[in-house]
Amino acid sequence: MAKERICSYCGGSGHDARNCPSKKANTPKDKSVWYKVDNLTDEQADKMTSGFMNLKRKIAPDAHGAYLKGDKKSLPGMIAKALGRKDD
Repeated sequence: MAKERICSYCGGSGHDARNCPSKKANTPKDKSVWYKVDNLTDEQADKMTSGFMNLKRKIAPDAHGAYLKGDKKSLPGMIAKALGRKDD
């Protein structure tokens, strides 16, 4: 009979520290990702956005996601507004 695993992180049984539900719950979620892709047509931008949002749902369904689409000159101001910052 196999020995029951005891977690070195929480002391619980049936799992190890790598798979500890307590450890996963306490992992800070403080990372963000920002991408800039230019020289796109409207169709390409729409496909990129759709693909990104589908990937976000698959990999990080509980994460918050947003996107902006605009021309090269207006996008920096749109980003500043979305972040709640004054447009320089």
